[in-house]
Amino acid sequence: VDVTFNGTANATNVVVTVDRVATILGTDYATIKIQMSVPANDKEGLVPLTFAVKGTNIPVLGSPVYTYTGAYIDAVTPPNTLLTKGGATIKITCADLGLVTIQSATVTIGGTAVTITETYVDANTVEFTVVTPPKAVGSHPVIATIVRAGFPPSTATVVLAELPGRSLVTYVAVPDPVFVEESIRITGRADALWVDKYLSTVITFRVNKVYDTAPAVSFNNRAATSVTAVAYGDPTDERTQQIEVTCTVPPTSDICATSCNYPVKVVANGKTVTSTTTIEFRDTTVPFVSSIGPSWARPSGGGIKLLGLTGFCKGFTNCPTAFTARFGATDLTVLGAVTLSSWQAKDASYDALVGGEALSAFL
Repeated sequence: VDVTFNGTANATNVVVTVDRVATILGTDYATIKIQMSVPANDKEGLVPLTFAVKGTNIPVLGSPVYTYTGAYIDAVTPPNTLLTKGGATIKITCADLGLVTIQSATVTIGGTAVTITETYVDANTVEFTVVTPPKAVGSHPVIATIVRAGFPPSTATVVLAELPGRSLVTYVAVPDPVFVEESIRITGRADALWVDKYLSTVITFRVNKVYDTAPAVSFNNRAATSVTAVAYGDPTDERTQQIEVTCTVPPTSDICATSCNYPVKVVANGKTVTSTTTIEFRDTTVPFVSSIGPSWARPSGGGIKLLGLTGFCKGFTNCPTAFTARFGATDLTVLGAVTLSSWQAKDASYDALVGGEALSAFL
């Protein structure tokens, strides 16, 4: 079967199959299906169809016609919103263009021409890879202008747009950095947020929605040292970004008269973010109880507590090991004391305490 469109162009790849045969009043009637490739046309609209077998036209009831519709922009991938700063790589898919060869093409987003970095043609679909331009917040139309090879100049150019009622490109504002408050960790402090203002201390924290492997960190304008950062996410899209920062907090005894509280200030990729959480720069020349465990006790008493005492050694050649202690109005029995370094090294002083008669009676 030969199928002709508009009296001039023949369909290709025609396949005819008999769907069913019925006999009515002694006459056999066959229902057939025709599968074919539709030829290209130079304009939209209705065109008549004619059918012929071996050159002889076959009369068909109803004057069959075929409707050519214009090509259109079908999709933008990835299908998410774009940032107003531009610079993202996206793919724009044009559908129903027909089996054509592209001579040239231009793409605009919101009236701004974009750079086409790649063009892919597959059957009647064309895919352009482009880099987005900066745009204001809101939806912007996408238009592709294609010059088809092999067509007369008057019909070679087609302009493709999104279907009515669809908006495939929406721009949103670039998000500001977010300091992850609960991420602050201070070396040797568990969950406590204080440092010795006379010493250098290593801390870590995270900042979301920014990408920078060399941020600047400061505390009350005192710059941190040994700053390193690991960046995660898409370098072009702040919405996916995160940095994990490690730095050394410098001594602040010269700018902090007693104990002070300073937030963490970070400058990353030209943006500044400051934590709402503050770190205490503690004056450890004033003795204080830095830890106690376990944090509960029996009402009847008799429990053993391990107290961490800070600031008792400053000004002494050797740390004192004899103490008195009181809980409210009640005197406590002190079983012994060793320095943190002795406890960690488990040296002779540690052995004397743990193996001593006073403590071993409770173990």
